[in-house]
Amino acid sequence: MMIGTGLPRTAARVLVCLVTASTGARTAAELAQQLQVSPASVSKAVGYLEGLDVLTREHEPGRRRARYVIDDDVWLRAWLTSAQKNAVWAETAQEGADLFGPSTPPRGTA
Repeated sequence: MMIGTGLPRTAARVLVCLVTASTGARTAAELAQQLQVSPASVSKAVGYLEGLDVLTREHEPGRRRARYVIDDDVWLRAWLTSAQKNAVWAETAQEGADLFGPSTPPRGTA
């Protein structure tokens, strides 16, 4: 379902791993091992998910490695992020419509 709605495959798999983890957290090494993908793939997927605001990065005290965490508000934050992005698209479309006016035909029409 996640992939079908546009989430990249590895990002979807990382998100599922975190959602189904008893603690809601995993390190990059744990994710790479569980998903049998490269650390670079995990890094790219995590970066994408951070951009969507569905996970956070926590540094373990006294260690260099980070843990990737989802919390109870993950779905609310994801929805808010999506709504904000849709609002930007709508605003930009309205600015374009105002700029070109109603008499300008849309591209691609004959």
